[in-house]
Amino acid sequence: MNLIVFLHYKTEKEGQPLRNRLGALTGLNSIEYCSDFESFKERLQQPVRFERSEVFILFAAGQEQLQKFSAFNPYFEDRRIIIILPDDSPETIDGVLKLRPRYFTTKNDTYDDLCAVLKKLM
Repeated sequence: MNLIVFLHYKTEKEGQPLRNRLGALTGLNSIEYCSDFESFKERLQQPVRFERSEVFILFAAGQEQLQKFSAFNPYFEDRRIIIILPDDSPETIDGVLKLRPRYFTTKNDTYDDLCAVLKKLM
């Protein structure tokens, strides 16, 4: 399985625990990081290759980043998406459900459940 992780360069420090957990996972073919919205869009525009078993993990450090992900919603079709939310407020959860992720959690999580979900997707 290949992971494509959006972790904005301005929130690199906040996302370091996620990066550490993903780096420790076994059974992955690759982990590709996108650090800005332009490179992430370019990656999403590549054709879906089902034989490559890709999972996109989006780290939204704040509401602004989460709202920007809405613009990419058409590209999420036929993609397995996992979203790391900035908080678990009802408004945030309502917004993320429109993106139809396979799984979502908050940035304050230990990522144990996220790793368990990834293992099941392998």
